[in-house]
Amino acid sequence: MSEETKRAVDEAQRAHEEAEATTHAAQDALLVTVAANLPDRVDAIARGIAERDMDTTRRLGKERLDELRAELRREALTLADHVRQVGRTLNWSGIGSSFGPSDYDVHDAVKSIFDRNARERLSSPVYGAGFGVSRQGFTADELLDAQAVKTEVDDVLRAMDAQIATSRTLTAKRKEDDDADLSDVWS
Repeated sequence: MSEETKRAVDEAQRAHEEAEATTHAAQDALLVTVAANLPDRVDAIARGIAERDMDTTRRLGKERLDELRAELRREALTLADHVRQVGRTLNWSGIGSSFGPSDYDVHDAVKSIFDRNARERLSSPVYGAGFGVSRQGFTADELLDAQAVKTEVDDVLRAMDAQIATSRTLTAKRKEDDDADLSDVWS
């Protein structure tokens, strides 16, 4: 009986490791997409800021706005590199603690990348150019375009659900193996 339960534990362990690898791959794919979208998101946010303050936009003119956009693009590309690299260090552990993972949990994990320093690196050149960005700056919600990453978020959620299920199965199989071992030595 113990040999059978040990095989079941090994199979459950392999399934759990595969589910964990699938989850990591889905999380990485999400971050790659977020990073790829970031320069366009930053440009769109900056355009919105310029549109809301046409006096400053006119005063700066095309040449200075082109310089500002180039500076923002450099900052966005630097932030995009950071997003791609953060992968395993990002705190995904709080996701789905009670009721399973949700898209809000995944969004919050990703938005945590866009901390105050990252947002200030983007808003500082805009503010320095004369735009008032105190209330309209680069928020984490704006930087993460939830609609653009819906498919990737759904993939992460499916992978995490599968990982949770395999974790439960592994725990149950370990308990069965422990019970079989106890029965063998206690009888």
